[in-house]
Amino acid sequence: MRHSVVCKYNPAKKKMQLRYNQGDYDGMQAFVKKRLSEVNTSANTATEMWCILNTILQEAITNFIPHKLVSGQRIKPLWMNNKVSRSIKKKHKLWNKWKQNKDDSVEIQYKRQVNKASKAVKLAKRNFERKLANNIKQFLHM
Repeated sequence: MRHSVVCKYNPAKKKMQLRYNQGDYDGMQAFVKKRLSEVNTSANTATEMWCILNTILQEAITNFIPHKLVSGQRIKPLWMNNKVSRSIKKKHKLWNKWKQNKDDSVEIQYKRQVNKASKAVKLAKRNFERKLANNIKQFLHM
């Protein structure tokens, strides 16, 4: 008896995100000046010069601008907006506050916030589904 097992692993594609705010621009400027001074400008056409400049700049970016690999997956659900996430954060803060103090007034605030957060989630989901349904209707009538 023979068995064949094929396992395919498809990790989420990661893309490089440049961190321009953390770049070493003084070093980058010195690098570009040094590399441009080495280039013979009289023997090249404008297109060739552009290609040389482009490669120098790309090399400077890879050397002097830090980067981070990020996955392309969305962390939040599509229906979640800022109002919902703020409401949920407030609920968690009140829970931690009530857990530390065991104060009755904080417990009441927490319970009210739980109701507000669940209502915000329901409304956000409903609005997202309605918007999605309307967009599909418009797409089908074209």
